[in-house]
Amino acid sequence: MAPVDEKMIEKTLKNILKTGKYTFGLKESAKSLKSVKLMIYADALDAKIISTLESSCAAASVPTLAFSGSSMALGKICNRPFKISAMAVKSAGEADLTPLLKK
Repeated sequence: MAPVDEKMIEKTLKNILKTGKYTFGLKESAKSLKSVKLMIYADALDAKIISTLESSCAAASVPTLAFSGSSMALGKICNRPFKISAMAVKSAGEADLTPLLKK
């Protein structure tokens, strides 16, 4: 399957930030898995952390999306001056998540 286009991710994230509900941070995102529609994480994280996050998401039937870049790059796309290791999308708002969910 073709990887998700980075421009599509960026556009969708900006739309979620404007109209949706979300949580930043690995610990905060992991706490709220019951109400999460999509978990996005920076793939530059430690492999053990990614494995734990993906298994937790799989147990809660939450789809995951690996952002190909650092947590600093994810923070920059989200228009934040800090690193974002993970982002839990609780409500997409007006954003369409279907292109990101197709793996």
